[in-house]
Amino acid sequence: KSSRKGQRLCGRTEEEEAEDGEDSEDGEDSEDSKDSEAETKQKEFEAKYIELDHIGARGRASVYAGRRRVDDVPVTIKHIRNENVYCTHVDDKGNVIPTEVAVMLKLAAESDGTSSHVSLLDWYQLVGELVLVMERPMPAENYNNFLPYNKFYVKNEEDVRIILRQLVDAAIDLESKNVFHRDIKAENMLIETRSDFPRI
Repeated sequence: KSSRKGQRLCGRTEEEEAEDGEDSEDGEDSEDSKDSEAETKQKEFEAKYIELDHIGARGRASVYAGRRRVDDVPVTIKHIRNENVYCTHVDDKGNVIPTEVAVMLKLAAESDGTSSHVSLLDWYQLVGELVLVMERPMPAENYNNFLPYNKFYVKNEEDVRIILRQLVDAAIDLESKNVFHRDIKAENMLIETRSDFPRI
């Protein structure tokens, strides 16, 4: 069986989820059905995307470069083990989805095209893991690679000012949408380099 430990509704304890599982007479059949559906999703994912090199880790997730088969568009593919998907959300249609997915779908629906957040293209609940496929701005660099610095000085103060202004604006934009980003840090920031000034 695939492990779904940790995937529970926001605000509910593991004990409450366990009680629901004990009350269900069809729990095992339900797990088999979920695994079959996940295997179908795996085939859909592989048919649509090519996964390439490992480009880093984000917390408890592994991140890979990839491309969409139909048009060769570059994407980022993020793998999160089920045990690290801590919280789920019930959408307006009653579907239970991972909170990270719910937040990204909400941001996409409310975006005016100027937001700094990376867009979610697809997501797949596979056997044992959640896979997120996101846009990958090109060319772009990790913040640490784009702006070399040491503990004594920053080489380009104007670039830092521009980046920090965008970062503050992005945080304010998220807050206006009732989203609080709890993991703003250098390795989570991509700097798009094709314009005349750095763009987060």
